[in-house]
Amino acid sequence: MKVFWFLSMVTLCASCGLNSTAYCDFRPKESRCQERDGIFTTVAAFKQTCGVAQGQAGDGPCPREGIVGGCDMSEVSNPVRDWYYSDPAHQVTTPAQVMAKCDGKPYLAP
Repeated sequence: MKVFWFLSMVTLCASCGLNSTAYCDFRPKESRCQERDGIFTTVAAFKQTCGVAQGQAGDGPCPREGIVGGCDMSEVSNPVRDWYYSDPAHQVTTPAQVMAKCDGKPYLAP
């Protein structure tokens, strides 16, 4: 019964607007920005990890200006998208180059 109650509360909280999106922007070191969706605590942990990985964390989706394409890196119950920006220095200027970075994962058009 406790498991049912816990799962019910998680579902209820998810529908109450506690889901959020955050990003970790690795530019200019890389041409990539990663965004994740999840419950507040998961997103907060992601933002903390971003700083350790030398990225710049922020709320909401990755900035959209200059995006060439992205990769859906999601796993079960863990929505993750890597977006790539036009960056000749890192050999990212075409959708085909981004698709190669997806390594078999679904390509996302900007």
